[in-house]
Amino acid sequence: MESVKEDDLHYAHQDGAVTGLVSSYSRHPSSLESSINIKYESLQSDTKGTEDVSSPRSQRDKPPPPTTSAKTRNKDQCSLESGKEFSGRSALQIHTGLHTGEKRYCCNDCGKQFSQMSNLKSHTRIHTGVKRYYCNECGKQFSHKINLKSHTRVHTGEKPYCCNECGKQFSRISSLKDHTRVNTREKPYCCNECGKQFSRIGSLQRHTRVHTGQKPYYCNECGKQFSRISNLQIHTRVHNRI
Repeated sequence: MESVKEDDLHYAHQDGAVTGLVSSYSRHPSSLESSINIKYESLQSDTKGTEDVSSPRSQRDKPPPPTTSAKTRNKDQCSLESGKEFSGRSALQIHTGLHTGEKRYCCNDCGKQFSQMSNLKSHTRIHTGVKRYYCNECGKQFSHKINLKSHTRVHTGEKPYCCNECGKQFSRISSLKDHTRVNTREKPYCCNECGKQFSRIGSLQRHTRVHTGQKPYYCNECGKQFSRISNLQIHTRVHNRI
């Protein structure tokens, strides 16, 4: 038998698959052809088996893939607060403003900024003078519902806010905050003109009138104007004595 050199050997391929080691010096070419045919048929059989798996019939037998409901798919999720979902992009933007501190809405009259449009609309009533809420006891009107609620405590005597330091009670949360600053000596309000600091916003507002010259209070008897209501009250006593 003749020896077979390594250079005389090659691999036969069919559709990219190795079918066997073939020798160009084989004494039985017919058996080689038969072997190749058998391998080819085997590859065809394997291909058919693969095609059957993806056939329409087999696809019908498969359970349908899980679907996401339109309600869940349309929800916008807050990336800063786990599990918080919103039905619209605008609602999500308003919510994220609470985390970021962004205030997109600005009052054209005083420049005060707000994170929500509803808060801006509520604020503008201060400038327009619209007072939609009124007290059933005395008829006094208010531009905001929360101010009316605070006012009714004057009639009921309710004081739900209590100082943890001294136990003093207040009808308004703002009054309690002002009171606690007296104890802590905190002065968060600062005058932009002279730098003077105040513990109450009302004190700062009264002080700024010194710089602006504004006198919003006037006497109904003589028309004299004052920057502070306390000065007007003192002045009216002059007319009452007459």
